[in-house]
Amino acid sequence: MKRRLADPEKMMKFQQATTAGIRKWLSDPVNAAKFAARSSETMKKRHTDPEFQKRRDKRSSETMKRNWIKYRDTFTKVAVERYAAGLGINSDESKEKKNVAAKWIMKKCRESMILETDYIAVFTDTLNRLRREFPYDGPKDGSDYTDYLSKLGRMVTNSPECRMIADTFMKAAIPRFSAAWQGMKTDAYSS
Repeated sequence: MKRRLADPEKMMKFQQATTAGIRKWLSDPVNAAKFAARSSETMKKRHTDPEFQKRRDKRSSETMKRNWIKYRDTFTKVAVERYAAGLGINSDESKEKKNVAAKWIMKKCRESMILETDYIAVFTDTLNRLRREFPYDGPKDGSDYTDYLSKLGRMVTNSPECRMIADTFMKAAIPRFSAAWQGMKTDAYSS
């Protein structure tokens, strides 16, 4: 049997005969239903087994790595062409989705920073100090009081006191609310 199966021509005939036999057996609706139920149960058991998941993930990773090494130049060329054509991650739709996500995340971060830190008190103290240090002394070079307030606002938000609170808080808050955004998207897809 080993010698016969080692012959490529006989092996091909054997595979064709096996495939034809399986097709004939599956043409009976009762057999097809049994096979589908058995296959479904087998796959359910496999995909809930942690050892199978490890083997599957390892095999998948190795396949992806092999394909990346083999087709890297092609993948890169296609990706660059799609990006240049304004498709995929560079499409207007994708950019709009990113903008919506970024606005939501930053809004939640700012709201939380105000509630969870003493940022407002520090901001107010810094604003009052800078008003004393840099008082408004009338319009200069075509600028008015609105320009003065705008400049003062930038000075306050960039002050070391406010930056320390904001930077420290945002470092933890942005990943937190990014995960919340992803969770909302996942829940929306699943329902």
